[in-house]
Amino acid sequence: MRLLLSFILSLCFVQHPVIAQEAPVRGDTIALQYSLPQANCASFPADAKPRLDHQELLKGTKRFTPSKAQLVSAEEQLAKVDLGRVNNQPLNSYYADYPTIIKNQLAKYRRQYYGFHNAEGHPCLFINLFIYDVEEPSGQTPRWLRELQWFYDGGPALWSVLYDLKTQRFYDLHYNLEG
Repeated sequence: MRLLLSFILSLCFVQHPVIAQEAPVRGDTIALQYSLPQANCASFPADAKPRLDHQELLKGTKRFTPSKAQLVSAEEQLAKVDLGRVNNQPLNSYYADYPTIIKNQLAKYRRQYYGFHNAEGHPCLFINLFIYDVEEPSGQTPRWLRELQWFYDGGPALWSVLYDLKTQRFYDLHYNLEG
């Protein structure tokens, strides 16, 4: 009995090695990362479900996984586009400087690409761009490769735009919501 009690107590005080493990990640959300000369990009698979405040974006659209060639095409056009004219309406004074600020820092933004087909059947890209870095434990897949990054009160540091690959036009430019 004394031997059994000693054995049980010894188990309580033995230090077992703890192995750091990555939190389980849903397989449908891991993006393929591309480091292009002008940008650090993430191409999300067709079955990834971008969410904003528990609302699924792009719901009900036919989806596809953007290729590296499609990202390169979008990046070439992004470098040329006048963001102040994307929505064909004047920016109010609060946002008036955002396009210039963004253009001056364009290479610093990380990009998240989600492919979908619009109502006309054109292949399009939802492009989410942000500058913020989030500290994460080592050994984990970075959050920006697992899920849509969205922060409130980001100003020009966080924005998104849609790009029609067929017409090579940008539309529906949005700055992240105010907090």
